[in-house]
Amino acid sequence: SKVLQFHPNGEQYNTFGRSGKGPGEMMAPRGMDIQDSTIRVLDLGTLRINRYNLKGDVIDNFNVQKEASYFGFMAMGNSTEYYTVANGINGKLVGHRNAATDSVRYFGEAITPDPPPVSNEQAFKNSAASGEVPDAISNDLVMDYTNGHLYVFLKSHSRLQKYDDGELLWDVLINH
Repeated sequence: SKVLQFHPNGEQYNTFGRSGKGPGEMMAPRGMDIQDSTIRVLDLGTLRINRYNLKGDVIDNFNVQKEASYFGFMAMGNSTEYYTVANGINGKLVGHRNAATDSVRYFGEAITPDPPPVSNEQAFKNSAASGEVPDAISNDLVMDYTNGHLYVFLKSHSRLQKYDDGELLWDVLINH
């Protein structure tokens, strides 16, 4: 578990991080971004975000909530903010957390409020056999936070949504 840095020409010039649970170490990295000259790496193995300078030196880290591991995906917002898959908590799609203030709010209407766990194999099989999206994965999504907006793609429903500070700006069905 490490980060490799490359020049635009494809030449590797730096490596940092290693497997472990100590400062700057990672067990299961799942996402990375660069914001304001800070590299942030989401590690679901330790449920934290490690922050590094552009040379790869550890700045600090902060813990993320277990909810961040739903479907193994989240998006990092500004500074110590991050967005998680809420998976129907309070009937919502997205959780917005601020690690510095230990606050959370939920937004976006869930396709299925309080879905059954994926481990409920019989319900999953019954839905899939009838050609329906199983409730357990109906809220599965991927997110990206770019230029102050959160983009959400509902994978099982081919819908792309754009949010600004929790307010839905648009919702588009992607026909493919």
